[in-house]
Amino acid sequence: MRTEPDFDGSRRWAAVCTHANGENKAEFHLLRQNYDVYLPRYLKLVRHARRQEYLPRPLFPRYLFVSLREDDAWRPIQSTVGVTTLVFSGDRPAFLSEEIIHEIRERENENGLVRINYGRRFRAGEEVRVETGSFSGVDAIFASHDDSERVTVLLSILGGQVKAHLPLEAIRALS
Repeated sequence: MRTEPDFDGSRRWAAVCTHANGENKAEFHLLRQNYDVYLPRYLKLVRHARRQEYLPRPLFPRYLFVSLREDDAWRPIQSTVGVTTLVFSGDRPAFLSEEIIHEIRERENENGLVRINYGRRFRAGEEVRVETGSFSGVDAIFASHDDSERVTVLLSILGGQVKAHLPLEAIRALS
């Protein structure tokens, strides 16, 4: 259950730190207590046992956001299943501006997943040139992107093609 934030200034967003991999559990229990919760997710490439698939994962691992009004009780959040603590500023919760949450929500697609922009997207088979690192100046064929701003290219060296994993910014298109 996701609600849009109201921008009348009466709500503020507090960051909640969760247990490792406990974001969904904390979200569930906070929603049961009628808190307005926002857990931004994106699609992450997950590799396991020779398989790879894109799965929704938290945009900020171990964190989610709770919208609170000035008079809302925030102390029960501290003892919610899955929650480690609120992020504090002194002895009070630290609040984010509504605009930050709004900007994240603006980047969501129709499935509620945040679109991650990794810069220029290359097409499989596209000719590229490595610009930095050990293979600087070597021509290659673009193979694939992954979710951590790295790419796989096929380098044309030693009379064959060798796979290499490089940072996205290390390559540029030839055409």
